[in-house]
Amino acid sequence: FRPVVVRRKNGQKIRRRAKFYWASYTDPLDAEDKREPLRLPSGERVTKREVAESELRRLLEKRERLAAGLTNRYVEAAATPIRKLLADYVRHLRRKVVRGKRVSSGHVAFTMHVVKWFMETANVRRIGELTEDRIDSALGGLTQAGKSARTVNAYRARLHALCEFGVRIAKVVERNPVALIETRDAEPVRVRRALTPDDARRLLSVAGPRAMWYETALLTGLRVNEIRTLEWRDLILDGERPAFILRAEVTKGGRKRDDDGELDLNPRLAEKLRAKKPPFAGPTDCVFKTTPTLRTFLRDCERAGIVVCDDRGRTVDRHALRMTFISWLSASGVAPRTAQQLARHSRLELTMQTYTDVRLLDTASAVARLPDLESNPDRESSRATGTDGRSVVLGVVLNPGEPPRTTTNRDRHASSKPRANLGGDTTIQRDSTSCRMEPKGVEPSTSCMPCKRSPN
Repeated sequence: FRPVVVRRKNGQKIRRRAKFYWASYTDPLDAEDKREPLRLPSGERVTKREVAESELRRLLEKRERLAAGLTNRYVEAAATPIRKLLADYVRHLRRKVVRGKRVSSGHVAFTMHVVKWFMETANVRRIGELTEDRIDSALGGLTQAGKSARTVNAYRARLHALCEFGVRIAKVVERNPVALIETRDAEPVRVRRALTPDDARRLLSVAGPRAMWYETALLTGLRVNEIRTLEWRDLILDGERPAFILRAEVTKGGRKRDDDGELDLNPRLAEKLRAKKPPFAGPTDCVFKTTPTLRTFLRDCERAGIVVCDDRGRTVDRHALRMTFISWLSASGVAPRTAQQLARHSRLELTMQTYTDVRLLDTASAVARLPDLESNPDRESSRATGTDGRSVVLGVVLNPGEPPRTTTNRDRHASSKPRANLGGDTTIQRDSTSCRMEPKGVEPSTSCMPCKRSPN
């Protein structure tokens, strides 16, 4: 049949029959109703009815032989154009939902670009030509062209996903040839550094109209896209506790927070945002109409005298403002779990190791608070009270002329609880040299001692 196609001309809908023939049939292989365009073995579309009926009979005969096990489905699919596999994969990506969000159009566009580049570079037209040697040779050409290892791995990942779709879902590829190709050793991931408070003040002084955007990033830790999509309805500026709400659809992982997305907002920043809000602004209007590009940010850093790449090779970009927010929290003595909550990280290691710049931590004051090993005044006072690290609590004179006996914590604990005589010596040791009373008196027994007895 030729399907009906609806076109628009001068604002009116025009219905007409398509030029090419399609087939509607029940697949004998999986008993599903299918509709697909009829094609000649060369891949051309069918325009004549007699040819369409012949191709439909050939198609049904091939599917019946596959259902009966008389032919190999992978051998039959080897002659299928790779463009058909790509079209099915793109259709699958556009219907795919990951964590409540659909696959981005940029991901789909890059996948199509990679597959078309591979078809032209390796001269691949059929599914049967998807071999390990051709794919490895094409990726090797990228390396010779000077592309980085990360770029080569990104191309490999797209080809791997296409072939995996052909193996698992389309079932036109017997095995994934990309799985046998190893990834390239990529360079170390770019290491960012945080800004010091002086750097941040200089940046805000030269930023002009972009100063509010930078200050919001520094005092909230929001990502670039989260600030771009921030709306006035997301801000709670009125009240004793200003806050802002992160909607699940604008966050990086698309996950909803346990506390309904509310995060505390810096009071000084809340006052500036309240003053910035136009009187005619709607709830769904964006707080910031424009977002500084990376090139603009680097120019602002240059005017502020901020070194973009320091002596350790660490760089500064717009995402470094989020790292600055987290580093300032740690340098201010905020508890690690609180910093993780404000940073919205799933793991504490990510907050404390990756997003905390150790150069901003006050390690000098921490080292200065270590104890002095030269003189120990606490030891002199402990000697005066007779408690300089000994287990003997006190010595008491029971009767004049009788040698005093020392009572230890172990003896008190033994006397408070009856014990069975195991045949050992339970005689209390007497020591006349340790019974001398000091002028400062005797320390009473308290309930916090190991004996667990009352002070009375």
